[in-house]
Amino acid sequence: MPSLDLKQAAKAGAGWVTLEVASSGLVQVTRIAVLARFFVSPEEFGLVALATAALLFIGAFSALGTVQYFLFRTDARRDVVSGLFWLSVASGALFCLLTALGAGPLAALLGDARLVGPLRLLSLVLVIDAVATPLMAIFIRDFQYKYHAIAETASAFAGTGITLAIAATGDGVWALVVGLIGQRALRMALALWWGARHIGFSFSTAELARFVRFTGVTIAERLAGTINERAPHLCLGWLQNASQVGLFAVTSNLITVPLQYFMSVALLMVTPVFARLQKEHARLASAYFVSLELTLTIIAPAFLGLMVTAPLVVPMVLGKGWAAAVPTLQYLCLSFTFHAIYFFGAGLTLGTGKMKAAFALTGMQAPAILIASLVGAKLGGSEGVAVGQVFVSVATVLPYYLFVTRRVLGPCLPSFLASFTVPFAMAAAMAVVVALIAGLLAETNPYLSLGVEIGAGVAVYAALVLTFRPRLAREIAHFLPFDALGRIGRRYTAALRA
Repeated sequence: MPSLDLKQAAKAGAGWVTLEVASSGLVQVTRIAVLARFFVSPEEFGLVALATAALLFIGAFSALGTVQYFLFRTDARRDVVSGLFWLSVASGALFCLLTALGAGPLAALLGDARLVGPLRLLSLVLVIDAVATPLMAIFIRDFQYKYHAIAETASAFAGTGITLAIAATGDGVWALVVGLIGQRALRMALALWWGARHIGFSFSTAELARFVRFTGVTIAERLAGTINERAPHLCLGWLQNASQVGLFAVTSNLITVPLQYFMSVALLMVTPVFARLQKEHARLASAYFVSLELTLTIIAPAFLGLMVTAPLVVPMVLGKGWAAAVPTLQYLCLSFTFHAIYFFGAGLTLGTGKMKAAFALTGMQAPAILIASLVGAKLGGSEGVAVGQVFVSVATVLPYYLFVTRRVLGPCLPSFLASFTVPFAMAAAMAVVVALIAGLLAETNPYLSLGVEIGAGVAVYAALVLTFRPRLAREIAHFLPFDALGRIGRRYTAALRA
């Protein structure tokens, strides 16, 4: 699509992206909160978190990097897409069978025999995702955000309904397992309904060699990324117990669920843009740094605000029995704030086909996170692991610039620093104001206090953005998905330009 206006294409999908992020993220967080407060114990959460962690490691191999290849090959013909789709399905089916047969030894490796049943049933996710995820990637590659948003949103609602219905009977582990499978199955059905037209029964043998060269590094990078994501759960399972795993999993999910929806969709939006700009260096660099600064302008205040209000938020959302999770949540908020700096690295390296740069980063992170998780789990349980996450996230910033950003875009340190230091400074200033207000309102009604803190934080941060980053305000107004909101935003940004 050489004549495609990339900015307009992304803007056209902003409404569907907003729907997906808001509704799916909200329903998932609500699911976690209701289950934690009324139905599912930390131990049950922990068992499923361990099984899911093992499944993700297996999935790093079974997926073969097909999704990443589809996003990179923006011009792939139907025979290329068809052949790699069926290769993905065959791989998913094979690993599903191997996981089901090996559930016993795998449960022993994870340290809990109770995981055998959940592992066998969850193995179905490998073949379900092998069908659905490549088709979902094609929707993003072709800027068909509508189909992606509806499939993700509808499946999230369905999965939540299934999970809560089973949890009400008193079986928390199977509620989580069956709910996850039901959610993925509906996602697959919708992806097939809209995406089957892209799939035939032809196969391009000439493309296979190119795919093999690409996917080797992709699998290694994804495996290292899975270690980065799931090492804390495994280390807590080995060195502590399932309850500590559950405490960490639920606490981190309060952050990672909305983050994953927001960042995953944002990443899928920018990756095809980066891919189409891979030969236009100046435009690529501009698109990357604008995307990064826009994202951090949203992420930084959200996480630092949650860090300050955590003593009020955790009892309200999870119940007073989860008060011990407050320090863990606060450390994770700080960790994920820094993590957001290099989240777009996956889109940058994938869009330009430089997967070795992506692997250089995750390959260095993996042993650091593993060591930090082992030490943290041994010394401080879930809180200790969260502290270790902070150290690794901060220490990753410089290697990310050297081995990813600089390698792909060339020397660009001033632009790189500007993309996150200003949003961080504004968010930190907002957090200080909110903390001062929290101290003044310590003896008041917690709901009133939280409402005042959130309102003050939003007002302070909005004023800072309009004062110090009016260009960002204009960009945000440009991407507002609904005309009414867009008109309001444009009135304010027009005043700023005057």
